[in-house]
Amino acid sequence: MGATWLDKNSYALPMEIEAVLHDSPLQEYFGPPASPDEGKADKGSKKKAGKREHVHHSVSKDFMKNLDELMHVLEATDVHFVRCIKPNDQQKPGVPMQRMVLEQLRCNGTMEAVEVMKAAYPTRIPLKSVMERFAPRMPNLVRAIRPEKGGKSLSRFLAVVLAAAQIDRSKYQVGQTKLFLRAGAGEPIEALLMDDDQGREAMAALEMAAAAEWQRVAAGLVGGVILMR
Repeated sequence: MGATWLDKNSYALPMEIEAVLHDSPLQEYFGPPASPDEGKADKGSKKKAGKREHVHHSVSKDFMKNLDELMHVLEATDVHFVRCIKPNDQQKPGVPMQRMVLEQLRCNGTMEAVEVMKAAYPTRIPLKSVMERFAPRMPNLVRAIRPEKGGKSLSRFLAVVLAAAQIDRSKYQVGQTKLFLRAGAGEPIEALLMDDDQGREAMAALEMAAAAEWQRVAAGLVGGVILMR
């Protein structure tokens, strides 16, 4: 059983087939592959016919390599799920059948997904992205917090920015690498990032509010130090 699996897992061709391919006139397709260092060592030199460097090449190893490449591609994407609903049996626009639509929403799990989103934090923004987008726009007073240091400095910076954006503390959580927001809580941040007049006005208001918020927080910190003394 084990020997059979090893044979199936190997990409190596039988020696008889290799000999036939070696004698083929189409050597650019069936000739022995050049080793990675062959071109660097001596581009003019050629290996002796029939000799090649054998590298362990298996089906499972190739599968793991392809899977790893796929995971890298998926990690670089922003995933969005689209649910398609059939509005009516007549296939006509503007004639929704409420019971039919509701039944589809119930059967495909949309109702449960909405409930989970309400109870959880569906909006997730990398902390690095928040810092890079907002830190350059903040007043010097707020930038002096130096969020790039991470830790408490980053937490204070986020607290100031989110408070200035009027996002309630119960609406978000700060993780190790991401900012988690409850459903709908991320809309003010998205509005700030819009490249239009409304977005620029909102960002200008945020800059002023952030300066005022940091003065309030700093005053509380200083007051706490004085009381401790």
